[in-house]
Amino acid sequence: TSFQYLNKLADISISLSSEDDLLTLLRKILEEGQNIACCDAASLFLINEVNDLERGLVFELTQNDSMDFPFEEKRFPIDVTSIAGYVALTDNELNIPDAYELPPDVPYKFNRSYDRNSGYRTKSILAIPLTDKQKSVISVLQFINRKKARSLKVTDEKSAVAYTLPFDSDINVLLHALASQPGIAIENTYLQNEI
Repeated sequence: TSFQYLNKLADISISLSSEDDLLTLLRKILEEGQNIACCDAASLFLINEVNDLERGLVFELTQNDSMDFPFEEKRFPIDVTSIAGYVALTDNELNIPDAYELPPDVPYKFNRSYDRNSGYRTKSILAIPLTDKQKSVISVLQFINRKKARSLKVTDEKSAVAYTLPFDSDINVLLHALASQPGIAIENTYLQNEI
């Protein structure tokens, strides 16, 4: 029920506010988001200044219930051709029922290279912008492959089709509430680093 979720969010909020290590905090956010959304994977992209004129997206963290894969931090430009870039630039969430079946008129594409290399199948995606107090986007959270049960493993096309669901509006509201938490922490960490 949404009442249980609200209690859960209050608990999460308290535990996050006591966390002063940013990486640990961000991992907790992904984990709690996966719990709330009952989804297979979650990723976080941070926006950082490359120089005075240019900002870039950094693929900072990812977690996946079904597969272990070597993580490497990746940097790429912020533009509308990627899902995370589109969300970062427009400050709009994207709720995608099937990453392989995008409408033909959208500017963004789904990068299938991870799926190709691992045999994974990304289906449903919810990408949410995180903003600072000035309402500038500083990060993008992506939740991937909402599942019928958290214990189910998504390892290929067949299991993705059988076990995954689109993200629904009730869950989106809760994930937005969760996503409002790390924005403040990321901003505070940036400020401390600058000091």
